[in-house]
Amino acid sequence: GLSRVVVADGRLVTAQPLADGSVVLVGKQPGQTSLLIWAKGMQGVRQLVEVESVAAKRMQGEVRRAVGDSKSVQVLPVGDQLVVSGQADSSEQASRLKAIAERNAKLVNLVRAEGTEPMIAMEVRFLEVKKNALENVGIQWQKSMAGPMVGLVGDFRTNSQFRPTSDGLLTDGQPNISANFPGLDSAANSPRVSPFAMYFGMQSTLMSVINFMEQSGDAVVLAEPILSTRSGGVAKFLAGGEIPLPVTSSLGSSTVQFKPYGIRFEIAPLVTEAGVISATVTTELSTVDPAIRVGELPGFLSRMTETQVNLREGETLVMSGLISEEVSRLNDQVKGLGSIPVLGALFRSKDFQDRRSEMVVMVTPRLIQPNDAFHRQKEAWAQDHKAKRGMGGIDVKAKSQDTPSLNQDEQAQEVRHD
Repeated sequence: GLSRVVVADGRLVTAQPLADGSVVLVGKQPGQTSLLIWAKGMQGVRQLVEVESVAAKRMQGEVRRAVGDSKSVQVLPVGDQLVVSGQADSSEQASRLKAIAERNAKLVNLVRAEGTEPMIAMEVRFLEVKKNALENVGIQWQKSMAGPMVGLVGDFRTNSQFRPTSDGLLTDGQPNISANFPGLDSAANSPRVSPFAMYFGMQSTLMSVINFMEQSGDAVVLAEPILSTRSGGVAKFLAGGEIPLPVTSSLGSSTVQFKPYGIRFEIAPLVTEAGVISATVTTELSTVDPAIRVGELPGFLSRMTETQVNLREGETLVMSGLISEEVSRLNDQVKGLGSIPVLGALFRSKDFQDRRSEMVVMVTPRLIQPNDAFHRQKEAWAQDHKAKRGMGGIDVKAKSQDTPSLNQDEQAQEVRHD
């Protein structure tokens, strides 16, 4: 039997020997201590006892799942706390660890998240589209658009700036120009189609339909801003103005505050590890409401929507119905409403005043990677033009940077869409 049992730190564990020679240990708090056991006629035996909290064990498992197989993040138990340190692999990983630390006071989060985050360019288009055009082409904004596409492809020149690749995408990263052309090999093998080949397919894109309506006069582009931000940041855009409003304080002094009006966009995109762009889009439309006045101060009519969407690069979010009939009729009542940027052109439109057109907002996210091939190609092209301008050569301002000139040594592929 046991003659003696001693616990080094009684604050962590209590020990009770039993008549059958066994020992019952009861943990009080997490930690490590030593247990000394003496049996009759034998020397003492020293055992290491470690007490773990069930909640701490569960938290540690949650942290390790969030970290995954990352080699830049270290997880170390220290007493009854868990310390996480290192460099996060992505903003999503840093956000998960931050959320776990907010729920668990025993978790010390020392993870740094100042790594290079991908840049996102949000292409925003404000369109005035005739409603009969929408009905004629059968567009339903909540569904995808499909239609026929006919193409003729063949080689007669090439160009290092723009050329089709094996997946049918132009190398400028425009995924809305897509087709699997016959006889087209990979870009590395210098694709050639000879002689010219025909292509016919039923897949089309919404952007091509909008471009067709622009050419036919059924759609008018009011503005095309491009908003750029880091993954996890916020990009803001205001198309409108500010109205000065006098404000009197409790002491009798007067100050002037400016109230913004017009269309306000706030886009907060976040790139996930799977390459999906998760964005929170806040849209607010505010106009002066002459029906509401407090003294000489006008009221404001505001409509706001907040949408959370998951988009892949090149996919387009379409929003419409932001302007009601009452707002469209304010142009006849409020002086200067037709001069608002973006909205002014819409309010001055006779079709819009007669409710024959609709305002549509299209948002298309695109990733901007500083090390991708297209970025390096454009940077080298810009440096080349800058050097030529410095040497007294060509005038860069007189040329379009989006469509560089071709010489006889360059080749290109021509695609015609009917």
